[in-house]
Amino acid sequence: MSFVLDNARYLPCYITEAEVESLSSGGNVISEIRDRELRGKMLRVQEIAVYPDANVTVRVKNDTRSVEESNAMSLDHTAQFDLHCRTLFYLNLYNSSAATISNYPYRYGYWLFNPTVADKILHGMPLTDEEKAIAEEFDLERLVDEGSLPLPMDTMLKRVFKKTKTATVSWRGDLPTAGADVGSVYSPVGKMLALESVALEKPSDGTYTTALSINIDESSFHSMRAWAASGATYDIPLWIVAKDVIKLSLTTNKAISGYNVRFTYSEFRVTKYVQMLF
Repeated sequence: MSFVLDNARYLPCYITEAEVESLSSGGNVISEIRDRELRGKMLRVQEIAVYPDANVTVRVKNDTRSVEESNAMSLDHTAQFDLHCRTLFYLNLYNSSAATISNYPYRYGYWLFNPTVADKILHGMPLTDEEKAIAEEFDLERLVDEGSLPLPMDTMLKRVFKKTKTATVSWRGDLPTAGADVGSVYSPVGKMLALESVALEKPSDGTYTTALSINIDESSFHSMRAWAASGATYDIPLWIVAKDVIKLSLTTNKAISGYNVRFTYSEFRVTKYVQMLF
């Protein structure tokens, strides 16, 4: 796991991990996020994609339960999940062969967010005295039972983040070993930004370390290996908020001629609710 949870200043955010590993024989722990790292936040895992290999089994644990074992996933056909993780998310790639598998690509995506009182009621999480009072005043348990709350994430995003613009930026150029800047987007006065997706051309093989670096408000935020992408025609989902600027750049250990990348971003108004949220 490359992303540092504490880097996420503006929640909710959606992160897609896109990495390449050498898998030794037996179990290979890719991610093990526990409640001490979450610090009261929740993780909602929604997508997992791996390179198809008969010797590799994906093992997933959600809190205290083993959820899924599969050796039939594909990078080009993302497996859909909806795992609400309060105390544990565990992802293991088990290599049943005796040999090490080199340059093995995988992706998984998740929401990181602060649970609302309704979320806590739905998932049986303990409430503070203040939250109990809120739940009683607004009859939240009834609203949760009847399905009115909590709001689906996409509905919440539409209500909170009032978009005024969405645009896609494409970049094609020669990528030297010195790297290249893909683009910078600055927020207009009274607005903030959200990076919504990226599409990365895959290099010719896994020995290329080609990666996209995401810089948010002049700080390094996240990186994604291109070998774990699904090519320039597939948009990898993200939701990463920036107050001032989003900058994207590429690095590689081997030069590539005519490399393609694109990203989609939105602008949204800084409403009073957004000010309170951030």
